[in-house]
Amino acid sequence: MDDTEDPLLRRLLDTGRARLHTRRAADGTAVATRTLDVTADRYLLLDATGKMDERVVALGIPAGDVQPGSAIGATPGIPSPLLAGADRAAAQVLELVRPGVVVA
Repeated sequence: MDDTEDPLLRRLLDTGRARLHTRRAADGTAVATRTLDVTADRYLLLDATGKMDERVVALGIPAGDVQPGSAIGATPGIPSPLLAGADRAAAQVLELVRPGVVVA
């Protein structure tokens, strides 16, 4: 992702509105992955300083290192992390546009 040619992702990274997810190597050093950094619970985009953006949800391949299995679509009889994340994201968006509405 650090070498992406996608204009949206490139702009988010270049302006500091997004950052790459990091993992700890065996020796404890931080190593940047090639996916966006998002909160683990709500998939909200984290900026260069680690602040989350309540208005931007990233799902699937762009945030795959934070969301294991989210690049895989639906498989019969197996819960899909991608679909579960999409449901959570849709509920968050509805809450932004229609506060107080509970989505089950």
